[in-house]
Amino acid sequence: MFKQERVHRKVLRKVKKQFVTVTVLGGLVGLGAQAVSAQEEVENQSTESATTDKLAPEEANDQTHEEALVELEAQVTPNNKSEVEEVTPLTEADTVDTQAVSTLTEEINEEAETDKEKASNQEETKPVENKDNKEKKKYRRATIMHTNDFHGRLSAKGDSRYDLGFAHVKTLADKYRELADEFIMVDAGDTIHGTNETNLSEGKNAIDLLNKLGYKAFVPGNHEFNYGLDRLLELTNNEENTFKTISSNVEYKDTGKQVFDSFVEWEVFGRKIGIFGITAQDTPTTTHPKNVEDIRFTDEIEATKKQVEQLSEQFSHLVALTHVGHNIDKKIAQAVPELDVIIGGHSHTPVIGGEMVGNTLVSQAWEYGKMIGLAHLDFDEDGNLVKKTAETITLEENFELKDNRGKQENILDVLPSSTVGNTDDIKRETVKEDPEVKAMLDKFKASLDEKLNEVIGESSVDLNGARDAVRKRETNLANFVADAIREFSGADISLINGGSIRTSLASGELTVGSVIEVLPFINTVETINIPGREIKDALEHSVRLLPEEQNGGFLQISGMKVAVDLTRPVGDRIVGVSVGDEPLDLDRTYAVASSDFTLAGGDGYDMFTKYEIANVSGELFSDAVINHIKAQKGPINPKVDGRITISDKALTDSDLQELGFTRLGAKAADQPAEGASEQATEQPTQEEQANNAKAQDSQDTQKATDKTAEARSTEKEALVEEKLQEENEQKKAGVRLPDTATGAWALGLIGLTSLVSGLGTKKFARKD
Repeated sequence: MFKQERVHRKVLRKVKKQFVTVTVLGGLVGLGAQAVSAQEEVENQSTESATTDKLAPEEANDQTHEEALVELEAQVTPNNKSEVEEVTPLTEADTVDTQAVSTLTEEINEEAETDKEKASNQEETKPVENKDNKEKKKYRRATIMHTNDFHGRLSAKGDSRYDLGFAHVKTLADKYRELADEFIMVDAGDTIHGTNETNLSEGKNAIDLLNKLGYKAFVPGNHEFNYGLDRLLELTNNEENTFKTISSNVEYKDTGKQVFDSFVEWEVFGRKIGIFGITAQDTPTTTHPKNVEDIRFTDEIEATKKQVEQLSEQFSHLVALTHVGHNIDKKIAQAVPELDVIIGGHSHTPVIGGEMVGNTLVSQAWEYGKMIGLAHLDFDEDGNLVKKTAETITLEENFELKDNRGKQENILDVLPSSTVGNTDDIKRETVKEDPEVKAMLDKFKASLDEKLNEVIGESSVDLNGARDAVRKRETNLANFVADAIREFSGADISLINGGSIRTSLASGELTVGSVIEVLPFINTVETINIPGREIKDALEHSVRLLPEEQNGGFLQISGMKVAVDLTRPVGDRIVGVSVGDEPLDLDRTYAVASSDFTLAGGDGYDMFTKYEIANVSGELFSDAVINHIKAQKGPINPKVDGRITISDKALTDSDLQELGFTRLGAKAADQPAEGASEQATEQPTQEEQANNAKAQDSQDTQKATDKTAEARSTEKEALVEEKLQEENEQKKAGVRLPDTATGAWALGLIGLTSLVSGLGTKKFARKD
């Protein structure tokens, strides 16, 4: 390299600083060497050898270097010379060898012979090439395949474009196990609970699959505790498990002893890697409090610092397997830079291709098996970690994402396969389900069918879940469901969207399957704390379409009574509300239980999204109702008890009193004067103005959210496009100019293409 630069400088002197000539000759002599990639050190040797061959006189198509120089000098125009006169002259410091040969021809020939001899010596020691002429790679790869937040989705849905299911995951795992020098699988939690496939076996089906696929480590997420701590320990302490359950920040309250093992060891290429677990500190608010009443969860960052301090002497590299959410993962990476990799879960974040925070690689693989993550650790021959990269694999090239609260927002509209780690063009039609895992899943289904037929109780009356009933008025089945959700959650009231109830049931035996027919959605019970005025606004939203239209967002209720006056304008129809035996206090805070769907703004209930979720139980609606039926002594006999009164006639104060209500927010006399109603409509009252302002504020907030999501989408798409361009440029055949080259280099080369071709320099072009 240095000798070629010396030739460049001496050519400058020979042609009296004529810049274009220097450019061309520089391209002639150094073109091959400059094609070397800075990241592929092994290619330097082969390209140098190629350069030497091209410089040898006998390879120059019978044209000597002296003749070439004369021809080059003859092609320099007066314009070119005038431009070169402005170039700053070289100083003595720029000269590499002060003992220059007297003539340029002798110097070039001497350099060519020397380089040829050097290349000949290197040929004896360079790596042996295989039949495909591929050089021996100089690094070894250790790959961690990771999953998170399956939430019980063990099988791929037949009509789904998104989820893989464990049978597909097994096929992919086998493929990448062959490609990597070292390979393990880890899971970042929230896997063993969430659907009938897992819940009816209390998590055992999911544990069996983790063992079948050969997972090495598993960190418990918040919903792993949904079956209770005793059941979780029963599942995870099994000595036959292939994996170790690890979490270093969960301890018993009475003794301070850790509940789980802290870490697992992985040895690769003579190096020991420690993988430790961290579980979300807020787990007591995201599972039922009774499930974790005997244990505590310590601060995630402090626990990580403690683990790094304790494990650094034992391990050369550290990986944190977390279920804390992507934002906290990044905070951990900033606070504890000693970590090499963080593999996360909990926030359902698609971290495409990983994210570097300082020197820490942070990755997460979205949700429900829609993606599989790969973290690659590349080691050199001496066992040094030289590179960390990540991939994400999906079965679908184009898909829509939803945010982690279930709202249908497009985070990214398109993720091309090359940007999600589909380096081998993996697609659904080419990724077959592993037959053994598929057989396990089929067996689970057969067992599931048996459990669905389990008799859990009986009803002495028909249960009305008809669509045109539950979406417009109170029914006995809707009351029973709402009561079950309130009792399970312990909230003051429950609000259940009528659209979640899908069918009626005849009197007689009740089975697990019949309840699931009524409540087939994977809705879970959540609780928020909100003021009474927001409850009133939610009820107004519930009845806004009555009486004409059915409304899936019509709220079935428990723990309260409501009076609706349809003669009043939309937004002011709720005239009476009582919670228990007391009138609704607009300023008091109430605990409200509902579904994760509704509290995420489903059916237009945006007023709920302004408040933090107080408790995420993870309990399915169907499970809560099943347990409520089992708890009854004898047949159930729910009734329509008048908890929702809907009147198409104006309700007077006396009417409300007879119904047990005190008028809520009265704005006029019970019998308004003629024209008063019209006047009130034309000039909204103060409360109506406040409600309208709230509605506008909600709309503005939603628009801002949409705008932010759109901006993020645009930003991510730009990053994707940039990555694709970089990959394409790296794959293009051809020679790269020196990094210090300017536009003049390109102009010089373009002008002398024919000469370059004549000297055979086209052979320098590298072909991938």
